[in-house]
Amino acid sequence: MSESRTDSVTAARTMVRLFGVSVLIGVATGFATWLFIVADHYGVEFLWHKLPALADGVPAWVVPVSVVVVMTALAALTLAITKTRPFDMGIAEAEFDRAGRIDYRHLVSGVVFSLTSLFSGAAIGPEAPLTDINGGIGTFVADRLGLPAEQVKMMAYAGVAGAFSAFFGVAPVGALLAAELISPKSLSISRTMVVVGLSSGATGWVVYSMLGGEKLAPLLVFPGIDAVRPVDLALAVGLGALGGVIGLGYGGVLLKVRVRLKTLRERPWLAACAGGAVVAVAAVSSPFLLFSGQEQMPELLSRAAELGVLFLLGIGVAKLALNIWSLSTAYFGGPIFPVIFAGTCFGLALNVAVPGVPQAVAVLAIVTGMTVSAAVAPLSVTLFLALLADPALVSVIAIAAVASFIVRQLIAPTLPGIYRATRAEEDKVSAKAAPSAE
Repeated sequence: MSESRTDSVTAARTMVRLFGVSVLIGVATGFATWLFIVADHYGVEFLWHKLPALADGVPAWVVPVSVVVVMTALAALTLAITKTRPFDMGIAEAEFDRAGRIDYRHLVSGVVFSLTSLFSGAAIGPEAPLTDINGGIGTFVADRLGLPAEQVKMMAYAGVAGAFSAFFGVAPVGALLAAELISPKSLSISRTMVVVGLSSGATGWVVYSMLGGEKLAPLLVFPGIDAVRPVDLALAVGLGALGGVIGLGYGGVLLKVRVRLKTLRERPWLAACAGGAVVAVAAVSSPFLLFSGQEQMPELLSRAAELGVLFLLGIGVAKLALNIWSLSTAYFGGPIFPVIFAGTCFGLALNVAVPGVPQAVAVLAIVTGMTVSAAVAPLSVTLFLALLADPALVSVIAIAAVASFIVRQLIAPTLPGIYRATRAEEDKVSAKAAPSAE
């Protein structure tokens, strides 16, 4: 009895210590997330909105193309100076799996690379840089405090949880999303992990909001939704499964293109030419193609009927294609928001073509299916998308998430999410090439 009590006291003291460190990390990551999002927002605002207004009399295409060229060149220069890609798709997750930490040695160059990538207009989101930056901050704090290896891993997770909670505006969602995205496919969350994630997440959100940061505004807003009917749930099952197949196809193409262009990415200036040329064409073709798609969503929803089925399908496919090309050539960022944008396009196209399918059900079910299939994170994706939509539609999101996950497990039961899958395949190719290089 005495020995059991001693163990309980020791465990409680450890929990208190981890709680304190998690709060400290939450403060650091809340500030870091705010700084990164502010830099991204004002950089894009100046380069893509104010600068064209200042260039009066200049042909409309000159400024956006110049911005793409300069920002892409700065991204390539960062890689040339550091002689490596400081951040890259799936590296943080792979290191977390293998070593229980997320590297912070290239944090500054990684931030520069990420921001110049986002400023360029490439079809990427900010969630991947937030993972690498704040996971690195959590690891750095744990190292400086001399924590043992298993606790360092917890603090790396706390860093990501703090960032996601700040960015999404809800601590439980941020903590769960971080757990599902940076942990292996089979997820088991311990009580200690819950304490660490919620502590860092709550603190991160408070710091972020005190500095003036705002949580994501609802993007998927549909008028006239009173209640979900049984037929809506039935439709959501089928459309969620369809979205899952589309998401799996997108992930498969991304994996193949990234592997095929691996040698291109090892030549930063050549990759910059390949990536920058395509983004520059997109910049003068359609504003819907650029960036993550968050800013264009309200216009897309309000003009769906006017834009028409073919345009919506075309712009959705083009967005995914540009996201794949961006991530495979000169840039670094996240795929989740471009996937949400593309799924919205496909759902709107279905509604325009078949008005009997409610717009909200068509969009949310396909978006959910694609996102779950890409991230393999059904629970946290459900909670995350619930923040972007009317609460009355959460049941549509949930049932579509389940349908997508089941379909994905039937088609590719051993394939992890796109971050881990692409990194594993690229590492496999590198390992095969290593002997021939000697």
